Amino acid sequence: MKFERDPRYLSDEDLTILTGRCRKRDQATQLQKMDIPFVLNGVGTPLVPVLVIEGSPAQGRRAIKNLEAYFAELRLRDEMAAKMRRQR
Repeated sequence: MKFERDPRYLSDEDLTILTGRCRKRDQATQLQKMDIPFVLNGVGTPLVPVLVIEGSPAQGRRAIKNLEAYFAELRLRDEMAAKMRRQR
């Protein structure tokens, strides 16, 4: 199965160019040093909305907050589903 890149986020290649790092963990560390906001997805890949780089700082912060809320909701849903499975 092949996934298409979501144009709302920097691509793997963009992240490599921006950070100068290939490994995801190293990219996250470098993004922190560069003070570029990002969110780690479920497998530890840093997600940087294009708005953080190309838009205004307010747009970038809003995009990051939306991502954080989305991932928090996913975690909560997964925890609830796991709890329901254990109760059966």
